[in-house]
Amino acid sequence: MTAGEMNKIQILMCSVKLIILMVMFSHSTMEQSQLHIVMPKPLGKVTGPYQRWTLLPCHFFFDHMVTSESICLTWWRNESGHRRIIYAFENGQRQKQREDPDYSNRTKLYRNISEGSATLRLQILRLQDAGLYVCEVWSQRHSDADRASVNLIVAARPLRQGVISMNATFLSFESCGWLPEPSPFWTDERDRNVTEVTETSITPGEDGLYCVKSVLHRNTSERAHNLHLCYTNPDTGEKQTDIYQYIATNSADAYHINDGIVLGLLCWGILGIVVVIVVIRKLLHQKPNEESPLVKCPRSGSCRSYNGNSWRNL
Repeated sequence: MTAGEMNKIQILMCSVKLIILMVMFSHSTMEQSQLHIVMPKPLGKVTGPYQRWTLLPCHFFFDHMVTSESICLTWWRNESGHRRIIYAFENGQRQKQREDPDYSNRTKLYRNISEGSATLRLQILRLQDAGLYVCEVWSQRHSDADRASVNLIVAARPLRQGVISMNATFLSFESCGWLPEPSPFWTDERDRNVTEVTETSITPGEDGLYCVKSVLHRNTSERAHNLHLCYTNPDTGEKQTDIYQYIATNSADAYHINDGIVLGLLCWGILGIVVVIVVIRKLLHQKPNEESPLVKCPRSGSCRSYNGNSWRNL
């Protein structure tokens, strides 16, 4: 083999090595950017109903085939610079020993991790569960991880949202069990805002949920009033307004008319009782007539009794 042929072989071998190195570098670069996480829209915000369950969505995909056994993921919260792990999955199985005991038996993956789902189901929601959660995914083939966050808002509304109680001069509404705090306002029958003549208080209860009480000093010339209650729907996370309507049954002075009827009936009842008492007293003091079998005895002590057609001395 000549020297020229040897040089050609060496050049060819160097070229092959260079190609292999380029492929390896390209593959390594691909692995560094292979992971992508997709979060829901609107980005990073979820509302969950108090004492029920919600989903913290997180989806991921790799640019090349990755086995489920090599996929690792954690859900965690950042509290004062410390990672509080909510859910951990590694080496093909859940790592419960790494999870915060406060979330024990309250979390699980919503779907199979092999389908690219890291969505977490969080159950029995508490008020303190509200906050920022981080979904972090990586592969054992490389150490770089991708992450995304979602903000959980816990909302509540009472099963029975309350009713309006009525009086001659005011309307009153009271209801407890709201989160976040609702916003009430009143309108009259002409759809004018009359909140300025109301007294409204919104206070947190011992359970952390809000109580709302609103009293409207009603104008008796107005026949109808509406209470508008704005709040966050726990199931949809959207703002919602419920309207409670009060309509006077007969007229604006229905309360005064009813009071007059009651007073009139009371007077007639008293008059009837007096008449009955007078009649009874007259009957008790009535003198016996001639047809009466009772005969008043004279003062002499003698008295006659009628027996058939004859009289006899007693």
